[in-house]
Order: sequence, then C-alpha cells, then structure tokens
Amino acid sequence: MFLFPRLLSCFLCIIFLFCIQGYTAMAANPTKNCHCFKERTFNPANKFSSDSYILTTTTNSFISLYFHFDKKNIILMKMGKGVASEDVLIGLYVASRTGNDVHSLINYREQGMDWKSMLTRPEFADAVSRDPVLTRMAADFNPQDSSRFIMDHLLGRFFSVKPKILQTLRKRNLNSKEITLLLTLSARSSIGVDQLADFIRKQGLSYSEVAYNLGFQPTEMKTVLRTLERSAANRP
Repeated sequence: MFLFPRLLSCFLCIIFLFCIQGYTAMAANPTKNCHCFKERTFNPANKFSSDSYILTTTTNSFISLYFHFDKKNIILMKMGKGVASEDVLIGLYVASRTGNDVHSLINYREQGMDWKSMLTRPEFADAVSRDPVLTRMAADFNPQDSSRFIMDHLLGRFFSVKPKILQTLRKRNLNSKEITLLLTLSARSSIGVDQLADFIRKQGLSYSEVAYNLGFQPTEMKTVLRTLERSAANRP
C-alpha cells in the first residue's frame, strides 16, 4: 500500500542528487560542459573553426587581468546566470570606480534597475563626477555604446594606444573582441595592428591562422596577455 509513495520519494531524491552534482561540476569548471567551443586549436583544414574561441577567450582574459577578477567568475556570470556581456563589462568597470561589489550591481540589474538609474543615485555622485567614462554613461547611456566606450578606454590604457587608432579600427567595422585580439598580437610581434587587420579583411586569413603564423595557439592567449600585463606594469 505504501510502496508507491516510497518509490516516488526515492526517485525524487535521486533526481535531486543528480541536479546538485551537475550544478557543482558546472560551478567548479563552467566551460567543461560547454559545447560552444569544440575547436580550441588552429586546424589548417578548417582554419575558421577556432576563431570564435580565440576571440572570446582573449577578450575574457583581458577583462579578467585588467580588473583582477577571476576569469571563471566572468564565464559563470555569462553562462551560469545568463548575464549579458555588456552588463558584465559595465558592472566590473562601475565596481572598480565606485568601490561596490560587482555581484551586488548585477543583482540590481536583474531586479530591473538600469545602469543610468544606478549611476544617478546620490551615493555614486562623487565617483561619477571624477570619472569621464561614468560621466558620459550617466548623461547618455546606451548598453552597446557604453560597453564599446569602456573597452576603448581600457584597451587604450593597457596597450598605450591613442584614441585615433582605436577609432580607425572601429571604422573598419572591427568589434571589441577583434580589436582586443589584434592589439594583443600586434604587441607581441613587430607587425602593426592595421597590417594584421589587412590579413583578415583583405587576404582572407582567419584570426586563429594569424595567431598561429605568429607562433601562438588560441589556448595561449591568456599567457600572452599576462606577459604584456607585466610589461605594462613596468612602464614609467
């Protein structure tokens, strides 16, 4: 008489344990079960297969190093919580300038508060008045424009690149991921960023192919950026 309820309870317990184990595994290694990037090394027979990976991992690594924020947490926010890439970048920048916790800021966003409303709050007034990026965002906020403006600001400082060069790259319809990778490869070689862009746009090379020809596999970009970070730290 009581057999069915007991079997049902056991079945539900098993399902619950599987769910907990799956979540724990994803938190420990958020990219392990991701099927987005099956190709992580350059394949001459399919030269574009690892482009999505090299562009994404380079950008995530750059943001992680710049803000000293664990890359795994960036991936977990995007993949595990579904936070938009623009919100992750904006959240990290606002947190670094205001002293707030990025997770708290993202929680405000998830509760429906937009960034402009956040930045016009009285407790943010001092930080906004001292930072030209925050001032611009508070005055005229657009998620895509703001994330591009932040990335150009970060890339300019990290790679010591003048705004005019970044504007030229933007006019060539290169996005933030592409510009980040090209600047990284240019900084580690004797080839100008415009010439590297020509390899892609005019000669039809893939991004992974360009990196491979310079001696780098997509999986090595974080190490490359760390080397550049140490060089940037030693600049006068």
